[in-house]
Amino acid sequence: MGQKVNTAAWDSQPTLSPDGRRLIFSSRRLGTLGESDLWMTWRDDKNAWVTPVNLGSEINTEGNDETPFLHPDGKTIYFRSDGRPGMGSFDIYFSRKDAVTGLWQTPVNIGYPINTENQEGGLVVSLDGTKAYYSSDMDYVTGKSRGNLDIFMFDLYDFARPLPTTFIKGNVTDAITGMKLECQVSIRDVDSGETVFVVTTHKDGSFLSGITTGRNYACIIQKDGYQYYAHNFDMSNIKKIHEPYYLNIALYPIEKFPEAAPVILRNVFFATGSSVLLPQSKTEISLLTDLLQKRPDMGIIITGHTDNIGNEADNLKLSEERALSVVMALIERGISKDRLKSSGKGESVPLSSNDTEEGRQKNRRTEFVLYKMKL
Repeated sequence: MGQKVNTAAWDSQPTLSPDGRRLIFSSRRLGTLGESDLWMTWRDDKNAWVTPVNLGSEINTEGNDETPFLHPDGKTIYFRSDGRPGMGSFDIYFSRKDAVTGLWQTPVNIGYPINTENQEGGLVVSLDGTKAYYSSDMDYVTGKSRGNLDIFMFDLYDFARPLPTTFIKGNVTDAITGMKLECQVSIRDVDSGETVFVVTTHKDGSFLSGITTGRNYACIIQKDGYQYYAHNFDMSNIKKIHEPYYLNIALYPIEKFPEAAPVILRNVFFATGSSVLLPQSKTEISLLTDLLQKRPDMGIIITGHTDNIGNEADNLKLSEERALSVVMALIERGISKDRLKSSGKGESVPLSSNDTEEGRQKNRRTEFVLYKMKL
């Protein structure tokens, strides 16, 4: 790992976040609060590991805090400590990240009969959160120490379980040539705006990462020379956590935009029957702004569409107002109005049948196309 991460002291027991960009480990380096503490490093914008930081007094004690395991949910950590009131030498604890502050909460002792008067630690939890594996020197027949460590398994009780987690598997290609693309893929929580993970695709264009269910996400890709990609996908009803959610993504080269089909702004949301943009739209608007700032030679046409529910004239007006709302949001972010156009098509250009809710949902959309500005 190099001198940025390693020191002359004991540095060991690493655990990686599901996207491979955060690493938590135990160390006895200068700056520990006790004998050994949990520390974290992460990759910066250049993909290099930064100088580790101590996880702080909420997690670390004056004793030894060791064997961290960060679950693939990215929000639950398990570790062992002998610096807290407990049942024996080393007890197993777990902590969760606060959804609002992003800080680790006060650790909870996992309890008896897992923790005993002897040494327990090294706990690892299955992807679905139901099974846990750990080491202990406890002889559960005699109640005495074996003197050596054995591995045990148990059904993890509900309160100590991580968030239900599955994984995403994807491929990114050039939409024109089919060439596999290396690029950065970000997954964001649509409601909170939090970036859940960031991964870089392999040379074959593939990527894989864990992700918690029960949330609504946006997959965002930005690569020089290509249109940005933002796809909304709902994980709230995912039941089969052992099967990956597949994302096969084709990026259009920017120069091919005039020939390409309109791009749907899948993460632009409006209040029902209204042209008022919802807060969840900020991510998409910011990405669109970034694209236009990088290509000052390009203009953009925003087009609104509706389903066929209601009066045709009202639908046409609503689609025009929604497109204009996106244009105004771009102007507020510094994009010149001379580069922006808007139009509404109402219910006249459906993508699917209006006979089902699923079809109507596809028809309610906001799209854009780029065009070359005249010099």
